Amino acid sequence: MPKPKSKRKPATAPARPAAPATSGQFEALIAEAFPHANKLAQVIQAYYAVRGLAIPDAREALGFAVCELGECFEQQNAKDAGKWKRNNPARHKPYTERAFAEECGDVIMMAFAAAWFTAGLNPLEALLNKMRRKVADESTGTLDATPPNANG
Repeated sequence: MPKPKSKRKPATAPARPAAPATSGQFEALIAEAFPHANKLAQVIQAYYAVRGLAIPDAREALGFAVCELGECFEQQNAKDAGKWKRNNPARHKPYTERAFAEECGDVIMMAFAAAWFTAGLNPLEALLNKMRRKVADESTGTLDATPPNANG
């Protein structure tokens, strides 16, 4: 049986820049991104300080990240409001692109907090380094079988 066609309009995503064609262009983008990763670390620390928030340990922060991920799914469920009968419908926020993006941001902040506040490691820098390593491994045809040393 064919699936019914969706009555929703397709989401319009912002225009994406063309991907760099070479590993050199990719490397330049990575180098540009590092200062922003450090700035975000400072912003998150200041946010916690200004709001007087308790610093979670890694387990707590990851648990909060999962809860925030649930809120992302809640926003997606709200997008299909007429499709599902919800318990306590008045308690559910209506879908907005902004609310969905904010919940995604909360997931990122809590995942960031898990690494930053407990291990002193910037997970965005770690991600950039991992991406750099994978591109280098692919370009040389090697496989990095040993994980990077987390202590430096």
